[in-house]
Amino acid sequence: MTWRVWAILEALVSAVVAILSKLGLQGINSHYATAVRTTAVMVITWLFVWGAGVKGEQMQITKKQLLYLLLSALATGGAWVCYNRALQEGPATRVASVDKLSIVLIALLSWVIFGEDMSPMAIASIVLITAGTVLLVF
Repeated sequence: MTWRVWAILEALVSAVVAILSKLGLQGINSHYATAVRTTAVMVITWLFVWGAGVKGEQMQITKKQLLYLLLSALATGGAWVCYNRALQEGPATRVASVDKLSIVLIALLSWVIFGEDMSPMAIASIVLITAGTVLLVF
């Protein structure tokens, strides 16, 4: 499958995640819910690694890669804590819309850090995503 197919699948699954999370957060502490969800994700991910037969060379990692992955995990945990709390207190449509402003930030950071394309079409898309979010949320 191409990256586009994987990205579409991720968007579909993420939509289901938001709805299931909103349902699961009713009446419990959002931090506790995040811990339960994170533990389940960890177990499921290791099952994927095992099921895919990942071993040997595929499991070698440099210190630099490990550092970036650990920092990414820290950011993921922080994002999930914030997202679950926002979902618990706000409407799923608006919370998910604000969450997707990360697209704008990713585009800008990718342009600065990786030198990725920032064509007029990309800039227009970023402006439209931002405007759409503002219209939906406010």
